[in-house]
Formats: sequence, C-alpha cells, structure tokens
Amino acid sequence: MRPDPHLRRDSGIPPANLAELRPRLPGLVERRPTLMRPPNKPKAKWVLPRVKVEVVYANKGADGRLRHPAFKELRDDLTKV
Repeated sequence: MRPDPHLRRDSGIPPANLAELRPRLPGLVERRPTLMRPPNKPKAKWVLPRVKVEVVYANKGADGRLRHPAFKELRDDLTKV
C-alpha cells in the first residue's frame, strides 16, 4: 500500500476484476469480521482476508486507518507473508 495524491473518484472494483474475484469469495465467508476495529456496517458480508489486492490511499488517519482507499488491482503474484 502506498499514498497516492491523484486518487480517482471511482474507487470501486472494475467489472472485469469483480468477475474474477466473485468466484473466490463463497469459500471465504465468515460470520463475523476479522478486523480488530470493524466499521459499523450491519449489512456487510465478511470474508477471510486471503485475496491480495493493491490499493492506493490519500493518507493515514491518527488511528492508523487508511483515508480514501481505492482499489488498484488484484495481486496474485504476491507470496504469503
């Protein structure tokens, strides 16, 4: 992840990437978020963090959360950390 001062307004996942991502998600569904401080999103569907993506963001807040994160690309080339 890296800061990017030139964020686009459209920060969602493009349809082509979504079509590639969607078949991977059913096996990763979780009942509860795996985040220490999950956002208050009652209708959210949570999945295990197993798919690697690259994001850009404006900066980090004082609490360490990313501000204005935006999807950049899927990263299947990355190895496990």
